[in-house]
Amino acid sequence: MKRLLNSGIVLLAYLSVLLNIDRIDVEGWVPIEPFIYVLCTLAMVSGVLVPLLRRQKLQYSLMFWGLVFILSKRLLFTGQPMLGGKYTYITILELAVYFVAVYLTKQFTENLADAGRLIDEAIVPQLNHRIYTFEEAEAVITTELMRSRRHDYPVCALVVEPENGAGNWPLDEDLERAVREIEVRIREKYATTELAETISDLTRQTDFVIDMGIPGRFLLICPEATPQNVGKFLERLQERVQSSLGVHLQYGMATFPLDAPSFEGVLEIAVSNLKEYLPGRR
Repeated sequence: MKRLLNSGIVLLAYLSVLLNIDRIDVEGWVPIEPFIYVLCTLAMVSGVLVPLLRRQKLQYSLMFWGLVFILSKRLLFTGQPMLGGKYTYITILELAVYFVAVYLTKQFTENLADAGRLIDEAIVPQLNHRIYTFEEAEAVITTELMRSRRHDYPVCALVVEPENGAGNWPLDEDLERAVREIEVRIREKYATTELAETISDLTRQTDFVIDMGIPGRFLLICPEATPQNVGKFLERLQERVQSSLGVHLQYGMATFPLDAPSFEGVLEIAVSNLKEYLPGRR
């Protein structure tokens, strides 16, 4: 966190100096062309906000922005030549200023990514078992649907999530405005992990749980389970979540092949049926 703060301060200080460098009034000083301020600002902002640029290694970032500089100098900002006499030194100075901006931006984004990983490691323990992604669960889902058709038993799909979303998980709200984005991320990760642990503790060995990619939302695939069986599970889950975490759940349920002849159809119905869980309601 300290490195993130320091790199952020350095980046802002450099940007501040850059935007005021044209006010330098020293004999022999050759002012940089105004377009370089535009390119530096563009490189900084897009380097932080655009995921593709944020993930690039430093050498590739320098190559990309160097190409942007050359094309801009040749095609858009043609007020003075790139090379020849004093213009060669001006171009070298502009590139140096420009590349320093790219380097500082890269340092900031790397420290930001490191801070995110540290947060994840600090608040998200390793889940004990049976939490899949959709890619990991594809083969298992296909197998269960085939078994369901062959042996003529239902497969229930149950979607659960906190009633107001994982971002509204109750935590102390004493954090500063400057870390608001990190606070929301911590809420979501905390909610997702706690709910995943609770669900995996209560499910049967034959059930499996899928992380749906939305913070706090999970899909439970329950072979040989009827809506009545799932209703009893929901009661236990809501009691555990309410007593330990103070959160209300909402759920949506659908059964294969009674509600739809395909997994995609069952999932769509379950998601569209999301509603607050109330005891006794199925």
